[in-house]
Amino acid sequence: MRYAVYLCIALLLVSIYLVTAQPPMAMPGPPPSPPSDGRSGGSCRIGADSDTVAYKGTTRLYIWWEDTSRAQYFIKIYETYPDGSIHESPVLGPYPPLGNAVLVGTFYGDVPGPHFLYFQLTDINGNLLCTSNTIKIDVIRTKEQSFMSLSVTPNYVRIGQSVTVSGSISPGVSAQVKLTIRSPKGESTVEVTSSESGYFSYTISPDSTGLWYVRASWPGNDDYVGSSSGWVSFRVEVPTYQVTIGTSPPGLPFTVDGRNWSETTVFKWDEGSSHIIGVDESISRGDVRYLFTGWSDGDTSPVRTITVRGPLSLTAMFKTVRFYKVTVETSPPMSFLVDGKEYKGRAEFSWGEGSSHTLSVNREIYVREGERYLFTGWSDGDTSPVRTITVRGPLSLTAMFKHQYYFRVESDYGVVSGSGWYDEGATVYAKIDRREGPAEFPYVQVFQGWGGDAKGNDLVSDPVLMNGPKIAKALWKRELSPYLYVLIGVLVAIVLSAAVYLRHRAKTVVKAAETEVKAAEGATVVKEEEKPMEGTLVREMEGTRELSADEIRKYLEKLEELHKKGEIGEDVYRKLKEEYERGIKEAGGSL
Repeated sequence: MRYAVYLCIALLLVSIYLVTAQPPMAMPGPPPSPPSDGRSGGSCRIGADSDTVAYKGTTRLYIWWEDTSRAQYFIKIYETYPDGSIHESPVLGPYPPLGNAVLVGTFYGDVPGPHFLYFQLTDINGNLLCTSNTIKIDVIRTKEQSFMSLSVTPNYVRIGQSVTVSGSISPGVSAQVKLTIRSPKGESTVEVTSSESGYFSYTISPDSTGLWYVRASWPGNDDYVGSSSGWVSFRVEVPTYQVTIGTSPPGLPFTVDGRNWSETTVFKWDEGSSHIIGVDESISRGDVRYLFTGWSDGDTSPVRTITVRGPLSLTAMFKTVRFYKVTVETSPPMSFLVDGKEYKGRAEFSWGEGSSHTLSVNREIYVREGERYLFTGWSDGDTSPVRTITVRGPLSLTAMFKHQYYFRVESDYGVVSGSGWYDEGATVYAKIDRREGPAEFPYVQVFQGWGGDAKGNDLVSDPVLMNGPKIAKALWKRELSPYLYVLIGVLVAIVLSAAVYLRHRAKTVVKAAETEVKAAEGATVVKEEEKPMEGTLVREMEGTRELSADEIRKYLEKLEELHKKGEIGEDVYRKLKEEYERGIKEAGGSL
């Protein structure tokens, strides 16, 4: 067993003053309990140069006892360790009486903490002579300074990459190392264990961009004072990719995030960043126009937002179209439609070669009652008011209209003609088919001529100039019917015939005896007397040729009544009937 006290075998002659100069020290806490013999510490003393000793350091011990006339003395030293265990030395000796001498030994601080020591003195027979006082010696561990190193590799990374933090404790020791990590989002800590050589490492996978800081520290141990490294840093950025943007054909303008570009350009953008790119749907260069058809990735929006996920190349695709000037107008100026949109008078367009467009005009445009414009056709000969044209080159088209006015012919009787639309400046005529119109017998309506915008007394009016809406009105006047005179003539004929008949009867009665020759002569006379009646009938029949079929039919009906009543002769009846029937047929009527 290794003991903390080593006593010198040789006696050193030291003044008793030295011993008494180091009185026992008051001890905190109980020392080991020595045997109780009533002489404890009374004639034995133990002391030391220092009551503190560095860990693994030494200090001198001094032991003295009072001589009791023994030839030999033996001692045994007791030491209580910081953990409470008691260590006993072997019995040391024999020692002669000390007289004015002391025993000198060495205390070795092998365990940090308080140590309590005393000794007991015995004779050769083992009889206890005395127990010394108890002293306390504190063994203090003196820690060495430690040092920490720390580094990061690499010191620039992108999101998705990792950083290795490594360092070491010097002198090498295995211990728990705390890493303090300070990111743009806040601070966190992790613990790692260093190897026996003091080396440690840790891998960080950054999740945010910006500047990161790391520091390592350890609390120390029984042998070394804790220490910490300085702050080390590394920067985290998002990945950057090349994005190429251009047009086809090249050299056409485009915008990127509001800035104008015209040449194919390579941009370096962070992953996840968003950018607005755009082009005009139509770009004109002289008579050539470039029409946007879509992007090379299939997107058809002229303005779009892209989010960078990796390298990218985008081309705005355009179709080259030659454009021509197309003029559409009307003569005189009128409203018209082009592709469904209304224009008036004249409109100019710039249309791409091969494009189709629909032109539309109204066939009739009414300005007011009785006045209109009538579509007559296009300047290229097409006569359809609605047409579709395909652009092949410069073009000018005019929709032609003529100005017309309405001529209205009116009459209360008969059939009129001449009504209708006529071109401005035209000469027109009003016509009517008869001079007489029906009225309640014995009256008729007699045509008197034309009124309104027409003049003249004939069935056909004088010329009318169409310089505005016009109206012609037939004028009529009620008069006695000419057939009244025919009827009167018939009645006269009937009366005369009756008179002749009566006269003939009278002669027949008076001259019943006359000869047959005279009778014949009388008949001849009668026939001669009837000749005036026949003239009247002829005039009446000639008058029927100016009447309508219905009017002549009325006279025929009256003739039948007279015949049934016996008021008209048979010859006159047949002759008039034939004339009336012929008149009806000539007037277009039916019997």
